[in-house]
Amino acid sequence: MRAQTARLRGRFSLTGVAGTPQLVFGRPGVGAAPTRPRLERVERYRVVSGAGTRTEVRAHFAFPIPEGVVAIVAYWGEDPEPDLFARAIPTSQDIVLYTAGECPSLPPGASGPPIDGDVRVAFVGRYGQLGPLSEPASL
Repeated sequence: MRAQTARLRGRFSLTGVAGTPQLVFGRPGVGAAPTRPRLERVERYRVVSGAGTRTEVRAHFAFPIPEGVVAIVAYWGEDPEPDLFARAIPTSQDIVLYTAGECPSLPPGASGPPIDGDVRVAFVGRYGQLGPLSEPASL
């Protein structure tokens, strides 16, 4: 048996409905790459708690992380390849890029921040598009 269906593609106007909405059949296009992040500052600090001591690197942005951004990649210094990634929290204006306790564990291929230097970041969109890199900010 074979179903008698045809694939519809295109835009169709719905008449008789207030506002004349349109119905679109087909695959949606991929949105534009995320905007360029603007770093206000990047902080490295030690956190002491009952569970021990850990080091964190936190990035502060000049504007909230846009909706649709799912990750942030970090580049230490002039590295051409990303060194680390963090999950994005849309509408937040800061994010912890790196955290490590007494025994740091990073995913394969990732590296922690250097003792000093610069960091650049880029947003990653929900469809995997990598946006442009930010200007460098000192660690």
